[in-house]
Amino acid sequence: ARIFTNGAERLRVDSSGNVGIGTSSPNEPLHIVNSDPKIKLQDSDGTNQVSTIFHSGSVLAFQSRNNTANGTIKFSGYDGSTVTEYARFTPGGKLGIGTSSPGTTLHLYNASDPTVRVQDSSSGMVVGLQANDSAGFVGTTTNSDFGIRTNNSTRLHIENSGNVGIGTASPNY
Repeated sequence: ARIFTNGAERLRVDSSGNVGIGTSSPNEPLHIVNSDPKIKLQDSDGTNQVSTIFHSGSVLAFQSRNNTANGTIKFSGYDGSTVTEYARFTPGGKLGIGTSSPGTTLHLYNASDPTVRVQDSSSGMVVGLQANDSAGFVGTTTNSDFGIRTNNSTRLHIENSGNVGIGTASPNY
């Protein structure tokens, strides 16, 4: 099936049920071709409550609007009976992972030992930041030294043996 306006084909449904907008050969269930392709979702019972998914150049973007303010962008999963929220960007630009109300720019929440892990792909070096019921930890989880820097200079150095140096990267104790 094809739909034309002003003598030009605007929409096509092919024999497999794929829908093409701006293309005569759709190869996905919905295939949109345009110099500025967008999908707009609008809540009919709200005022300017819209979300837009669009592609520009090499950038895929998600936008959310709530009338005259930024909207919320939420990522969640659904197992067939329960929706689980994984992450949320608030209208103020805060990212919450494991929380729907982040209190800082990046807020990680988990009921059991939330951990941030940074890993070097070539050496396997891992640095972690962790909180649990009784303490907070920052350091390496591999057999590596750990340091604290200011102005890109190491001010505190802890060797994997446990020796600590202040102002030196080669502590004796």
